[in-house]
Amino acid sequence: MKKRFLIINLGWEQRPLIEKIVARREFDLFGVHHSNDPSLPPVFQDVFVTDLRDLASILDYAGKIKPNYVISDGCDYSLIAQAAIAEKLDLPGPSLHGAQLSNNKFLQREFSKGKGILTPNYELCLNTKSAENFAEKNGYPIILKP
Repeated sequence: MKKRFLIINLGWEQRPLIEKIVARREFDLFGVHHSNDPSLPPVFQDVFVTDLRDLASILDYAGKIKPNYVISDGCDYSLIAQAAIAEKLDLPGPSLHGAQLSNNKFLQREFSKGKGILTPNYELCLNTKSAENFAEKNGYPIILKP
């Protein structure tokens, strides 16, 4: 029986990797994608179409197909899904902590500061007023990272 490869988010960025996996002829490919995209290559055993933020459904799908490997394109939601699947099914991949840290600029700065890495002044701003207050307190120019 071939091993199962689950690929999260099947955009153009994934195409070269998909071609390499297909060329090896060692894997059955499964996918999770955000739309029913007619341009997807016809190499998948199945493609589960869902909102990439629907982690419960993606985890349920992964549990049903039981992949040996899971990869993503690195987009924020895809990476979180990959990490959750890897942890739940004990597969190689990023940890949920690592995926959350890579996706959240505030957590990155808090982590860096905790490790003694010098960082510029920063603040978690949840609205325009808090961003204005930060700018007034720290001076311009400022960089906003949504």
